[in-house]
Amino acid sequence: MDRTIDAPTAPGGPAKPIGRDLLTAIVDHFEKEARYVDTDTLEPGEPVFRVNDAGYYVTEEEWYRVWALAPEPWWERAWMITDNGQYDFDEVAAMTVAEVEAAYADPRFVPDVAFYTEVED
Repeated sequence: MDRTIDAPTAPGGPAKPIGRDLLTAIVDHFEKEARYVDTDTLEPGEPVFRVNDAGYYVTEEEWYRVWALAPEPWWERAWMITDNGQYDFDEVAAMTVAEVEAAYADPRFVPDVAFYTEVED
């Protein structure tokens, strides 16, 4: 099992895929830190992130709190593209950090399951 968590950002060497272990750590980080909210308790128009296909949400403030705790800013983007309509877990694990950033920034990437939205009336 690959436990080299910092391999993708190692200076001076070729870029390496982030790997399954690191991507699992990213997914686990969100699951451990996120506090879900019942959108019925929020005001219409309040910004939220839908975070899975079960319809769980976190407030915008909570989203940014969770990712501020991550050791690297690109973790948020790796989480967002994983199993979200275009790339599955293994495809993201095989990406380098630069490839994660490019995939997230690609205007053809349209999140299917997890995305920013607002509470409806």
